[in-house]
Amino acid sequence: MGHPDSQERISHFKETAKSFSPITDKIGGTSEHRYHNMYGQFLLPFAANKPDMKFLEIGLGCNMAYGPGASVQIWKKLFPLAELWEAEYVEECVETAEKKNQLDDIHVLVGDQADKSVLDSWIEKSGGKFDIIIDDGGHHNCQIHNSFQKLWPQLNPGGYYFIEDLHVSLAQAYIHKKEEPHLKGYLHEDCDNNIVMSKVISQWQQQLIFKTLGHGVKYEHKLPPDMLFVHCQAEACVLGKRKDEVNDPLPR
Repeated sequence: MGHPDSQERISHFKETAKSFSPITDKIGGTSEHRYHNMYGQFLLPFAANKPDMKFLEIGLGCNMAYGPGASVQIWKKLFPLAELWEAEYVEECVETAEKKNQLDDIHVLVGDQADKSVLDSWIEKSGGKFDIIIDDGGHHNCQIHNSFQKLWPQLNPGGYYFIEDLHVSLAQAYIHKKEEPHLKGYLHEDCDNNIVMSKVISQWQQQLIFKTLGHGVKYEHKLPPDMLFVHCQAEACVLGKRKDEVNDPLPR
């Protein structure tokens, strides 16, 4: 996992995923996803350096045609020493997966990731302080945004926050619009704005690029002060959190 060649790491992740049935759509197959690139680039070397990491994935895959748990088997194989947490919206699906022993050695959280009280309960139950967070949940902008607002502070310094499937963020069914009720694909009382996460992340990227020369531009979505980088690939991004003063420039 800690191979110095990133292509070898990417290949290792992809081949590991291919070894299971069903095969997760993270590497394609039933989709055009190619998330093995970011996981090989960032996640595998992190895990090689910290094998006992604390890891949270939102989204068990209960709405997938091939059924839940496809990614869980990858995490178990690649990260046997990690503290693994899975969060899922559909409680009945979780119960079924547990009866089939699909979630052995996995800590489980249940509820709607858009609900801030649910997110608070997840933090309380798990203790927070995650090294890795993967949002592969409901993909609605509100869900992603509310989860980030609550969970980014729970990401340990130096940790990574992955967000999958951002390509759907401009689809009407994934945008919360109070003034357009006929377009509501998903609503929750905690969804109080028209957040589009791809636009939020784009603004964060701009603020990083122009960090020393702001050019007087005002941004609606302020860059979190401890966000070190935003790396985006096809359909997904990984957000890196500042670890310590090593990440800062030398004083003048």
